[in-house]
Amino acid sequence: GPELVVTALAGNQRLMACLPPRTPIRDDETLTLFFDEEAMHLFDLETGLSCLKEQ
Repeated sequence: GPELVVTALAGNQRLMACLPPRTPIRDDETLTLFFDEEAMHLFDLETGLSCLKEQ
Protein backbone atom coordinates (compact mmCIF):
# COMPACT_ATOMS: atom_id res chain seq x y z
CA GLY A 1 0.00 0.00 0.00
CA PRO A 2 0.93 3.67 -0.06
CA GLU A 3 1.91 3.76 3.65
CA LEU A 4 2.93 1.57 6.57
CA VAL A 5 0.78 2.07 9.68
CA VAL A 6 2.78 1.42 12.86
CA THR A 7 1.38 1.14 16.39
CA ALA A 8 3.87 2.08 19.10
CA LEU A 9 3.95 2.64 22.85
CA ALA A 10 5.41 5.79 24.42
CA GLY A 11 5.22 5.10 28.14
CA ASN A 12 1.61 4.02 28.61
CA GLN A 13 0.36 5.96 25.56
CA ARG A 14 -0.42 4.20 22.29
CA LEU A 15 0.65 6.02 19.12
CA MET A 16 -0.14 5.23 15.51
CA ALA A 17 2.15 6.56 12.81
CA CYS A 18 2.00 6.39 9.02
CA LEU A 19 5.44 5.74 7.53
CA PRO A 20 6.73 5.23 3.99
CA PRO A 21 5.76 1.70 2.84
CA ARG A 22 9.28 0.26 2.72
CA THR A 23 10.48 1.58 6.11
CA PRO A 24 12.77 -1.15 7.52
CA ILE A 25 11.42 -1.91 11.01
CA ARG A 26 10.92 -5.09 13.05
CA ASP A 27 8.44 -6.11 15.76
CA ASP A 28 9.48 -4.89 19.23
CA GLU A 29 12.14 -2.57 17.75
CA THR A 30 12.79 0.72 19.57
CA LEU A 31 12.08 3.67 17.25
CA THR A 32 12.74 7.37 17.37
CA LEU A 33 9.81 9.19 15.80
CA PHE A 34 9.70 12.84 14.75
CA PHE A 35 6.38 14.53 14.10
CA ASP A 36 5.42 17.19 11.57
CA GLU A 37 3.00 19.24 13.68
CA GLU A 38 1.35 20.55 10.50
CA ALA A 39 0.41 17.00 9.45
CA MET A 40 -0.32 15.48 12.87
CA HIS A 41 -3.85 14.33 13.81
CA LEU A 42 -4.85 13.70 17.44
CA PHE A 43 -8.04 11.85 18.41
CA ASP A 44 -9.84 11.20 21.69
CA LEU A 45 -9.65 7.47 22.44
CA GLU A 46 -13.19 7.27 23.84
CA THR A 47 -15.07 9.42 21.31
CA GLY A 48 -12.85 9.14 18.25
CA LEU A 49 -13.25 12.90 17.77
CA SER A 50 -10.38 15.19 16.86
CA CYS A 51 -8.57 16.78 19.83
CA LEU A 52 -7.52 19.76 17.71
CA LYS A 53 -9.74 22.74 17.07
CA GLU A 54 -10.86 23.33 13.52
CA GLN A 55 -8.89 26.15 11.90
